[in-house]
Amino acid sequence: EVLPGGEYRRVPGGEKRMYGAMLDVRANLISRASSSLARALTIAVRFSLTRAQGYAVAGRGEETPVLAHPTQQQALLPWLAWCYSLVFTGQRFRRSYHAFLEGDPSA
Repeated sequence: EVLPGGEYRRVPGGEKRMYGAMLDVRANLISRASSSLARALTIAVRFSLTRAQGYAVAGRGEETPVLAHPTQQQALLPWLAWCYSLVFTGQRFRRSYHAFLEGDPSA
């Protein structure tokens, strides 16, 4: 707090306010990151499901979806798990922030 004379004085509870602002920023960063990653993964997984390439059994004439290939799964599925973890972490930070705003002492 800055007084009219230009003197700075700490506000009681200011550390808690800074902690709350930090929680809000972190929750927003995590939520936006998970949203961007989810959009990119949606495109990649949909493409991998619809794109067919390679034959499962010789002479059958049916191509297998790209997502059925183990290398494609190894490329996409860890990112899918990461995306879910970001979503849940963002939700947890958001709940902590709202609990802090409501005055919950455990937040």
